[in-house]
Amino acid sequence: MPAPSMPRGRSGFVSNVATLPHARGRGLARAVMTELVRWLDEETDADRIDLAATTEGAPLYRSLGFDAAAFPTMRRPKPVSVT
Repeated sequence: MPAPSMPRGRSGFVSNVATLPHARGRGLARAVMTELVRWLDEETDADRIDLAATTEGAPLYRSLGFDAAAFPTMRRPKPVSVT
């Protein structure tokens, strides 16, 4: 839905970025995120990109221009039925 921060009503949403422990520290997540941000900026009409960052991932995202948003993601898991 269009809004002042999203005039066209379109956004990108990064669901998960994960690197296996043995491959961390090699710039793989940065390379993937850099290309994803470039693609969303240059080849789509998304007004913004949203994601929920872990403490470990936040420095990477900040370096790519992400800031903390006013409304953090919330989640409600499906209740487990006990039978």
